[in-house]
Amino acid sequence: GSSLGSSTEWVPSEGVALAELAAMSLRRAIIRAKEAVQPLRKTSRKDQTRIGTYPVPPEASIWWANRYQVPGGEIKQSFSPYQ
Repeated sequence: GSSLGSSTEWVPSEGVALAELAAMSLRRAIIRAKEAVQPLRKTSRKDQTRIGTYPVPPEASIWWANRYQVPGGEIKQSFSPYQ
């Protein structure tokens, strides 16, 4: 006889099920990331106001301009086997 009236439900192939599962978990991850990024409320103006400044020496601008020039010449990067 025909199986049209039977109550057995159609089971999708494993590939289709895995694709649907991956899409669902991706959607959940995106939603979770959006929730994590947005703060509950904006920072109040009282908490935003700057209290003071660090004591920065006047030669700091020279140091910043020369930040790629290292005394000692060439920089060599290596991994130590004794870590």
